[in-house]
Amino acid sequence: MKLVVTCQPAVGHFHAVAQLARAAVDAGHEVVVATGRGMGHWVTRAGFAVREVGPAWLADGPRAGAFDDPRRRLRLMSLATGSMVAGLVDLLRELRPDVVLHESLEWAAPLAADAAGVPYAALGQLPRLPRPVLAEVMAEPWNAARRRLGLPADPGLERLYPYLYLDAYLPSWQPLTANPLSWFDGPAEPDVAHLIQPPLYQVGDEVPAWLAALPDRPVVYVTMGTAFNQVGPLFATVAEALRDEDVSVVMTVGSGVDPAPLAALGPNIHAARYIPQEAVLSRSAAVVQHAGYLTTVGALRHGLPMVAIPVAVDQPYHAHRLAAAGAAVRLDHRTLDPARVRAAVRAVLDEPLYRANAERLRREMLAMPPTGHGVTLLERLAASGRPVFDGADELAAVR
Repeated sequence: MKLVVTCQPAVGHFHAVAQLARAAVDAGHEVVVATGRGMGHWVTRAGFAVREVGPAWLADGPRAGAFDDPRRRLRLMSLATGSMVAGLVDLLRELRPDVVLHESLEWAAPLAADAAGVPYAALGQLPRLPRPVLAEVMAEPWNAARRRLGLPADPGLERLYPYLYLDAYLPSWQPLTANPLSWFDGPAEPDVAHLIQPPLYQVGDEVPAWLAALPDRPVVYVTMGTAFNQVGPLFATVAEALRDEDVSVVMTVGSGVDPAPLAALGPNIHAARYIPQEAVLSRSAAVVQHAGYLTTVGALRHGLPMVAIPVAVDQPYHAHRLAAAGAAVRLDHRTLDPARVRAAVRAVLDEPLYRANAERLRREMLAMPPTGHGVTLLERLAASGRPVFDGADELAAVR
C-alpha cells in the first residue's frame, strides 16, 4: 500500500499522525508525509519521506495569539487548507497513492483526494461533531474550494469523511448526535467510524540525569505543549505556586521560553526546553497542562489526575470533559494566580477520587482497538476503494 499522510503545518499536528504512519511503515507499506513548508526537518527527523506544500503557517513557532477568537480560528484554518489544496492535488496525481490519511483538522486532503480520485481516511482526535453543526460553519469555504476544483457542491459535507474515519477519541467524551429522535429509536445511518486507541508518538531525545535522581516525593509535570507555551507568565505563576510545596516540579517549556529563570525560582523547580513526555509522565503523580489532545491522552494513559489550563481551539472542550469526569480541576488562564494553582494541585494530589477517575478513563482508552487495527482498516480501504463500514453496516451493504 502506498499511503500519503497529511497534517496541518504544526509540530503537534504532525505528532498526532506520526505513530499511525510509523505503524504503516512497520507493516511494510510506503508512506510519504505531506505538510506545509518549514515542517520538513521534523518529519525527516522521525524517519519519514516528506513533501512540503503550501504555507509554513505554524511551523516556525508558537502562534497562540492567532487563535484568540472563534471566527479568527476558523479563518486561519480555512486559509491553511486553501493554501495547501493545489499543491496536494498535484502531489497526489504525481505519486498516485492507494490511500490518503489526514488528521481531522486538516481539510485540504479530502478536497485534493476527491479531485485526484483517491480514497481518503481521517484520523479523528476531536469530538465527532454532527455534520449539520460542521456544515453551519464550514459549508461556505468548503464548497468554494470544491467549485475551484471543479467538484460538485456538497452542502451537507458528505464528502468530508465518506470512506473511513479512525476515531481516536474517548467514546464517553463524544457529543450526542444532532438528531434527538435517534437517541431513542431513530434509524441508524451507515457509519464509517471505527475506534482505535489514541496513537501516541514520542520524539526520541536524551533524558536528563537529574530526572532519575529526583527525591522520593510526588512529581508534578507542567507543560503547555508546542504552540501555546508563551501565554503570559504562566510557567512563572505555577513555579511560584509550587516552590514551597513538598513536590518536585518538572517543566518542559519549549523553544520560546528560557528555562533558567524558572529553575532559579526554587530548589524543587526543574525546567528544560524538552524532555520526552513519556519519561516524565511515567514518574509523575499529577500533570498541570493546557488540555491539548496529545498531553491529555498521554496523561490518561498513565491514569494521572490533572490541572487543566486551556487556552484555545480544542483545549476548552478537553478541559471541560476532564473536569466533568472528575479527573481534573479546570482553571482560567486569564485569572491565574499562585493561590489558585496551589489549591488545584493540592486537590488533585490529596483527593483520591481524581486519581480514581483518571484510572477509569485509562481503562476505557486501553479497551479501544490498538493502532495496528487502524492500519488494517487502511489496507481494506486501499484494496476496495469503497467505504469501510463498521461490522453491522458492512453486512447490510453486502446484502
